[in-house]
Amino acid sequence: MKLRPEETNVLIINTGGTLGMEKKSGGGYQAAKSAKAIMKGLTTPKNVKVALYDMPSKQDSTDVTIQDRIDFAKVIYDNYDKFDAFI
Repeated sequence: MKLRPEETNVLIINTGGTLGMEKKSGGGYQAAKSAKAIMKGLTTPKNVKVALYDMPSKQDSTDVTIQDRIDFAKVIYDNYDKFDAFI
């Protein structure tokens, strides 16, 4: 673990649900089509490098199945050594 990393690599995984929403032009919220859309207008600290990953199926957490959880875990497992944090 880096105590004072020069650069922190973060993988943001868009699974849908509340954190995967974006504002609609007429008000209210809708599911974002991509992680890139969620990040629009957000800034990160200069030393944080963000990578984005969209799950093929985006859904509310109340609808997530055991297989979905396995798929999330596989994305993290496959990328574990490349990133310092996962969101």
